[in-house]
Order: sequence, then structure tokens, then C-alpha cells
Amino acid sequence: GTPVMSNLGPILAWPLARPVVHLALTPEDVTPLRRRLDVRHLVLAFRDADRAWPAWSEIVERPGAARAHEALGALDERRWRTADGFTVIWLELPPLAPAVAVAAVP
Repeated sequence: GTPVMSNLGPILAWPLARPVVHLALTPEDVTPLRRRLDVRHLVLAFRDADRAWPAWSEIVERPGAARAHEALGALDERRWRTADGFTVIWLELPPLAPAVAVAAVP
């Protein structure tokens, strides 16, 4: 029942019976979104890197790119091709670092 971040939305939510958060526009947007809901798994599904959202195309194209990406720092990455030609990438994200308290400005 833990939430997943993905571009598959309800297609993934229904069979898994778990909440699915829409994929962030860029990998850099993932951490700020995770501060609101700590999502530890991210699932991407695109036909190929040319059809992936621009900021995600390198991760779709190159295995291991999500581990090297500073904003994601994925702990684990699994890839497979579906029968209808999609590349599916499952990423396990690390725990979030503790948030730093910020003083209120009067």
C-alpha cells in the first residue's frame, strides 16, 4: 500500500491497489515532492528515450543513469521490455535526508 511515483497513473494504481503520485516533470523535482509524501519507488514507462519526457530521456536511455543522477541517487534499478515495446524502469529511491528547520521571518 505504499505510494509509487509514476507516469502510468491509474493504469498502475488499479491493479496494484496502491496510491500513485504523478511523475515529477524533472528528476530535480522529485525531492521537493517527496518532502510532502515520502515516495520510495518510482516507475517509468516509455517506448524509448526519444519519446520520454525531455528531462527523463537520459535515464530511459542509459541503464544506471538514475544511480548517478544527483537528484535521484537511486539505490536500485530494474529494467524490462513489455510485449508491446515499452521500456519499464523501476527505481528504489533512498530515504530522505532530515529536513532543516527554518526560522520564521517576521
